[in-house]
Amino acid sequence: MSAWRVARWNELMTEFVDRKVAYYDLPLTGDIAMLSIEKVVLVYEKGYSIDFGSLCYLRRSDQRRKPGHGCPVDLSSFDETRCHQVRVLIECVSERQKYSGNRPITLHGCDRTFTRFIDWCDLHHCSDCLANEMQARAAFGSYVDDLRRLVDQNQLSINSAVDYQDFSQKGLESYFNVENLGQGINLLVGSNRANNPTPVPDDDSQEKLLAWCKCLLEGFCQLVVDQKYYPFALTVPGYMNWPDNRLWIFPTKNWYETPDTKRKAKFRAYDFQNGVVRTGEEIEHRYGKSDSHSGNLLAVKKAKRLIARSNQDFYSADRIERGILAMNAFLILFIACTACNSTPAVETPWSEELEEVILNPSVERQHFRMIKYRANNLLVTFEIGVQYMPYLRRFLQLRNYLLMGKRSNYLFFSYGPNLRALKTGPVPAASWTIQRILGKLKRMIPALRTVTPKEWRAAKQNYVIRNYDPATAARIMQHSQETALRKYSNGSEVSQQIELSSFFSQVEKVVLKRGEEIPGSETNSVGVCISPNNPKSIGDYPPVIPSCQGAEGCLFCDQCRVHADDTDTRKLLSARYCIRKISHLASSIEHFDLLFGGVLQRIDFILMGVKRHDLKMVERIEREVDMDGELDVFWSNKLEMLMELELV
Repeated sequence: MSAWRVARWNELMTEFVDRKVAYYDLPLTGDIAMLSIEKVVLVYEKGYSIDFGSLCYLRRSDQRRKPGHGCPVDLSSFDETRCHQVRVLIECVSERQKYSGNRPITLHGCDRTFTRFIDWCDLHHCSDCLANEMQARAAFGSYVDDLRRLVDQNQLSINSAVDYQDFSQKGLESYFNVENLGQGINLLVGSNRANNPTPVPDDDSQEKLLAWCKCLLEGFCQLVVDQKYYPFALTVPGYMNWPDNRLWIFPTKNWYETPDTKRKAKFRAYDFQNGVVRTGEEIEHRYGKSDSHSGNLLAVKKAKRLIARSNQDFYSADRIERGILAMNAFLILFIACTACNSTPAVETPWSEELEEVILNPSVERQHFRMIKYRANNLLVTFEIGVQYMPYLRRFLQLRNYLLMGKRSNYLFFSYGPNLRALKTGPVPAASWTIQRILGKLKRMIPALRTVTPKEWRAAKQNYVIRNYDPATAARIMQHSQETALRKYSNGSEVSQQIELSSFFSQVEKVVLKRGEEIPGSETNSVGVCISPNNPKSIGDYPPVIPSCQGAEGCLFCDQCRVHADDTDTRKLLSARYCIRKISHLASSIEHFDLLFGGVLQRIDFILMGVKRHDLKMVERIEREVDMDGELDVFWSNKLEMLMELELV
């Protein structure tokens, strides 16, 4: 290390030093006045804490904190006034933890954003932001201006800036017990356009991931519940094209070897391809004579001893780990079936009574009720259908095996990293369990496209909204219609390509070339009919029932055709002109859309196909009809009749 780096390091060490801290679980109990505030670190839940005590120092380090350590501070920047303010702030945080009803991790995010606002204030000479309401309003206004600058410079998205702004405002309002603290400040406004809807995974990715989860669940249930012996042949999805569609498993830490990955010489005694333990000669033939013959024999002996030990103890650590992996695989199946988010899924409650109901062979589906904290503690219901009930019953056998006589109030649980809680008992599963199992699958099969809980939810939303209307889809998915359309109605790339192909094929079907004649066809008010008096719908639920009695019925008939010429184009534009003329008869915009919206969309759809043949012709006739009133003869007479009836 250079002399300059040593000098700079010593300077930083004298500027910011570690201090002793004390961790307290929220909500706090006892007298807060007895705490040494400058040492307080509040713990929201395991792994989530905030060093409030460091706020008593006006100069703090922004370096990443080590687990179990407080934020380094400049001890000379201790402020007695700020210490009193932090004490009040901790009281507010503790009270909100008791009565807000929000999840601890949610409150942690809000409070962490607010402490970042205080960090900003201390760096921008606004350290008196908690002194009084007037100073707080001034500091908050400057903070919003700085957020706006970052947004304008494309250093921060508008919606992230709004979150920082809103959480900071709510924190100040809670601290001072006031409302509308942002009144008079030019606040940032979020944009729905900045939100990226959750993409819908393609069907192939969904099927492949589900196939792997089903194989892991059933295969490891055979290993641990049915007490099969090692080496164990795990059945894998057929699309992998692996030899005999199986993967040999050994009771080692690195328990598998795919055809695409090779283990190091450390595992030279295990033949993962054939499911046997190699002999010393086979090891020498495969890996050469880099190791001594006695070393190879020792490796073989250790491998056989490890396999024998695991086959004698059906609750060995390696079997428990395989069982936990199978449980997590079922968690993905559970989310794929119910389309619930990861946090409600891992917190699904459980009871012995519920187990008795599910094990009843006559039960074909099962509902699970849980609280959705983000929706103001809304009670939501998710259902396991007929298709997944056999997997649920198989999982219950695995669950009882993993509990080993202990009890858990949740459907899913954990024993922590490296099975640390195996002796003390199961602990609640964490929401990041999904990311862990998806990461393991990705390492096993790098080409596998993983699907997140949000994407499973988007996939189900996409299916429901295709078969029902948005309101019904929102009710089934148990969120608002706005959320359904804004966040989960993006569609998959494959379905979009199919829809576009279908769209253009329909256009080509309806629009005929100029002068093209079809035997037996008849002209009508919107084009020509290729099969008169034989109406046929263009879809299952058209806005207007096909009929030969009116122009509207012709537009939604599969027998309707339009030539890409002046005559038929003028008919369509004239029909659109007349409909627009009677728009005032509708009581509201919604009423007009209900009466004529579908017809106008159908006309525009056909005109789009005509434009592909002759754009200039369509634009010319559109000016003649809409601006000069040069309507088709039929629609001109129709308009005169409406005028005589004083409807126009």
